[in-house]
Amino acid sequence: MIASTLMQQSTPDISLNGSASYRIEEQQVIITIPTLSNNRDNLSISGTLAVELWALPYAYQGGDFSGTALAATEIGEVLDQHFLTTCEYCLNFTAPPPGSWTLCLMLREWNGESFVTCDYINFDLPYVVENKTPVSRSEDGKIIDVDFTSRKLAPAQAENTKVEVAVEVKAESPAKVEAKPKTKVAPKAKAVKPKAKSATKAAVPEKSVSINDASLQELEQVKGLSKKLAATIYNSRPYKKLEDLLALKGMGPKLLKQLQKYLSL
Repeated sequence: MIASTLMQQSTPDISLNGSASYRIEEQQVIITIPTLSNNRDNLSISGTLAVELWALPYAYQGGDFSGTALAATEIGEVLDQHFLTTCEYCLNFTAPPPGSWTLCLMLREWNGESFVTCDYINFDLPYVVENKTPVSRSEDGKIIDVDFTSRKLAPAQAENTKVEVAVEVKAESPAKVEAKPKTKVAPKAKAVKPKAKSATKAAVPEKSVSINDASLQELEQVKGLSKKLAATIYNSRPYKKLEDLLALKGMGPKLLKQLQKYLSL
């Protein structure tokens, strides 16, 4: 898939020029940037630059943001009044959660403390991830249960669904329905509870999460770590030791002590 772009009106100090695009192929995304320019004239060199692809709930206009990081790579430094041409990056792709997203390509620079956004491009084609309808089959293979709670059905579809369910119920003989004792309902209800508990436990990381290598989603799942602080940790990398986190806003010695068993370099 190739997306067209909406370019910025003004030219930043370090900018993305030309019609950038992306193409998703299974678990990878190929990002193409015609020209990446350092427009400064200080006889100096830029900080380390990074190219990042984000899924945002709205078009990015600068400043703070909240979204899902889909792909990222560091591309090094660029001298003032120099540029890179025909840049193409093949990166690992992490799909966003279900929903309609605006994909934003960001050019970010390391300023000695964290990465800051220098320039960005909002792709005008929404990226839509649909919910998958869960389907389960009974052991005897005669009844199929479909969960439509996560989808909105048109009136005609809703009527067709009711007819199919009615046919499946009629297919069972009355003798089988009467032979099922009511006491069998209790074991089915109990079987649901362990699944709910295991799902809750799965949300907590069982091993330490690397503050230098983990994705934003993995950091957000660390017990006791807020999403805002997780994003700050993600955007302020790299770190030489865990104690470097104390320099971040919102991180204190007491909180770091609680998080040490969940975090690693």
